[in-house]
Amino acid sequence: MFDDAAAAEIARMYEAGAAIPDLAALYDCNVQTIRKAIHACGVVLRPREYTSNYTGSEEQRAEIVRLYTNRIKSLRDIAKGIGCDIPLVVQALRDAGVKAGTNNSKVHDYSPEQLAEIAAAHEGGESMSSIARRLKISGKLATKLLRLSGAKLRLRDDYYSEEKKAEIIRRFESGETQKSIAESVKTQQSRISRFLDSVGVERKRALRYKVANGYISVLTFPEDRAFCVPHANGRVLEHRLVMGRYLGRPMRPDETVHHINGDTGDNRIENLQLRTGRHGKGISQVCLDCGSHNVKPVPIAS
Repeated sequence: MFDDAAAAEIARMYEAGAAIPDLAALYDCNVQTIRKAIHACGVVLRPREYTSNYTGSEEQRAEIVRLYTNRIKSLRDIAKGIGCDIPLVVQALRDAGVKAGTNNSKVHDYSPEQLAEIAAAHEGGESMSSIARRLKISGKLATKLLRLSGAKLRLRDDYYSEEKKAEIIRRFESGETQKSIAESVKTQQSRISRFLDSVGVERKRALRYKVANGYISVLTFPEDRAFCVPHANGRVLEHRLVMGRYLGRPMRPDETVHHINGDTGDNRIENLQLRTGRHGKGISQVCLDCGSHNVKPVPIAS
């Protein structure tokens, strides 16, 4: 950013005692740019000086410990409030015997006995958020420690009463999606997945379930590809598969299927009519001699 003359002038002012933040403000750039200019001139940077309002008094140390251990403020917010650098706050906490900084999030700081205590507390009914608050750690770390102990995360009881468990299993096995179930019980889809895993329900794709407007979606198998063209997820609308099997060929994109009785879930072949283009008030195509739907458009004879 700076030419040689400007970098030399920055290095000279720095050696004369100017602070890097002041130089950055003077040259309207960030401190890293100033540091690089000084380094390029071969000048060794001074050890960082922690100039702050930190006095190290007992009252100030006690206040730091109170704010941090009660999870009122983070290290950064405490340092900002006092007007000092984070390392001074960390050192004050460590002098008081409080874990702080990066060491507070290391799993190996916890002994097997502590892991067993966490597992016993959770299995005894204490929530993970309560355990995290008691140990003064994050919920994410508390969950990691629980899993490291070999224990399983207990699901929330308010979502999973015995009646609700039975209802979730019944709805899933009847073909309803996990997303739909989760929305109805006001929870996350991942929670429904974990619950189904915990009770041993195989979470494979349902073979048949209702989609929009009452139509039925089915999972296809390799042998069905001769009678239909499935979507990328391997599923197809059942009425198109039934008609394709009846015709002995996949339906063309311009062909549609009409439900005679209006019930889009009734996919018996006798309730289906083959049509071309949009149906509704369209015309069903059948053979006038035998009534078969196995017909196709042909050019008009000249």
